[in-house]
Amino acid sequence: MDWLKEIKVYIIVATVAIIAVVSNPDKDTHKKEIIELITQNVGVDMNQASDLLELLGNAFATGILEVALSNNVYIDNYLLFSLSKLDDTIIGLGAFNNVFLLRDFNEN
Repeated sequence: MDWLKEIKVYIIVATVAIIAVVSNPDKDTHKKEIIELITQNVGVDMNQASDLLELLGNAFATGILEVALSNNVYIDNYLLFSLSKLDDTIIGLGAFNNVFLLRDFNEN
């Protein structure tokens, strides 16, 4: 009966590993989370824009952020998880279709 428990453990570990590989977030998900955090900290909110000029300014700022992140954010994919890097500094961890930004990055 001990071998049956071992098989169950292997099956559970393999299932979790397969789910992790399939649900590992892509670069676009990492960038979206980083842009969302930066725009929250800067105060850019497309839904709360009161006039056309403010809406255009927010759209312009978001566009600049996307271009800057495209050139400076890199994703290292390790199959089970992924790391967001900004200029060789790890700023986030992606796993199970979520991106968790590191506290140090959140405070800056």
